[in-house]
Amino acid sequence: MGKDPIKDEPIKIKNTRTEGEKVVIQGEIFNIEEREIKGDRYIVSFDITDGSDSTTVKFFTDRNAYDCDGGIKSALKGAYVKVKGEVQYDKYAKEIVIMSRNIVKADRPPARMDTSEEKRVELHLHTTMSTMDAVTGMKEYVKRAAKWGHKAIAVTDHGVVQAYPEAMDAAEANNIKVIYGVEAYLIDDLGEVVTNPKGQSFDDEYVVFDIETTGLNKEKCKIIEIGAVKLDDSLRVSDTFSVIIKSKIGKKLRGRVKTLTHLTNEDISNGIPFEDAFSQFENWVGPEDNVFLTWGDGDIRTLVKNCEYFLNGKKPLFIRHFANLQKYCQSYTDAAASGQQLGLSAAAEKLGIDPEAFPHHRALDDSKLSVVCLQKVFEPEKLKKFATACDGVFYEKLAFKPFYISDLHSSQLDPKWFECVCDVCGGKVKREKKWKSVNRSFRGEFYCKNCDRHFRVTIRCKQFYDRLDVRKTFKEILPEEKNPVPIPVKTEKSEA
Repeated sequence: MGKDPIKDEPIKIKNTRTEGEKVVIQGEIFNIEEREIKGDRYIVSFDITDGSDSTTVKFFTDRNAYDCDGGIKSALKGAYVKVKGEVQYDKYAKEIVIMSRNIVKADRPPARMDTSEEKRVELHLHTTMSTMDAVTGMKEYVKRAAKWGHKAIAVTDHGVVQAYPEAMDAAEANNIKVIYGVEAYLIDDLGEVVTNPKGQSFDDEYVVFDIETTGLNKEKCKIIEIGAVKLDDSLRVSDTFSVIIKSKIGKKLRGRVKTLTHLTNEDISNGIPFEDAFSQFENWVGPEDNVFLTWGDGDIRTLVKNCEYFLNGKKPLFIRHFANLQKYCQSYTDAAASGQQLGLSAAAEKLGIDPEAFPHHRALDDSKLSVVCLQKVFEPEKLKKFATACDGVFYEKLAFKPFYISDLHSSQLDPKWFECVCDVCGGKVKREKKWKSVNRSFRGEFYCKNCDRHFRVTIRCKQFYDRLDVRKTFKEILPEEKNPVPIPVKTEKSEA
């Protein structure tokens, strides 16, 4: 925590997007993590919000100053602070963060109150039981309504009533009335299935698309070109789309990008804004049901991120279904068994297609090569198994950032994972040092009497959206060496 006061006025967190910018923000800390680094030091990161947005702040500190009683860690928990620092792109977290230069406590703004003489009653309210539509539980809503002097509050979740029990208990505890409701969906099941028929086909339409960006990191960079090919249900090409986008962020292309794409800075400066390009793309795709295919899921992630950035969180809802064309085509090659991820050109060669017949690294040309790969191995029923509906769960999964579990007391950890036997003889071992969290993993040291050897076990647990990946690695500790030296690694992998 800084000693010098920060006299500059804070700006809204939502406006801290420009790399290299010196900023002052303030807000409430709601999450703190630390990672051990060399020299008895930590790199500490905490999440902070001011109501307009949230961001991560990072700083370096000595372990003793951080961990001691009354130290930095205890001072930061739940604190309302002012931060002075620099906006940077964190390669470790792969997101924009603020590297702090000074942190001081700030005056917390007064809690918001309802000062109206005649109190309102909220009749349309979603809780965490409404998927992708709320982040607050019914208990907190009822408590706030009672504090504001409201006499009643409704609950109207999307098609479910699971919040009712919590609402009932909270109402009794806060002496407030709950109006039980639901946001229901009605359909006329007596009408015709098809209205206004025009003889159109009801089979899927396929759209294969590709993008080019201002750099090689698609998580960070912005789209500069969109290319796409529209196909009918028999994979006949019906239309193509191509547009160059004028970048608002990185206005000059890096040399590597210019070499790969053959796009020039003049090309980009003559492009159109992302907002206009997106609108053109949406109109070109049309309202028909479709399956979008890209090589890997990087392009669809980048498109969604660019929409969030430039279009205030708008999602490309014209994409009805998505399929990873890379996974589908690889299932017809020898890479399927090894789990190797093939690039587009490498996959084309394995499928007997000459990639040199297509110009590389231009969005439309890569889309056309992807189409030829799809045509080579097209089986409609099999492809359906690779397609997923672009619903709320799809976007949740797309936005989910995998993370490593570093808390030994996490309820996600199974004690059985920490039970060890010798990886050489399979015999019982004695634990010499307690398990501890080190660099996003858990480490423990053991001794095998049968083999007369000391070894270290590392367990790394990575949480994905729909699975927990657990890897256990063994390394021998040699007596004459201070640091463990890898032996022929034996790795146990499991999915929980």
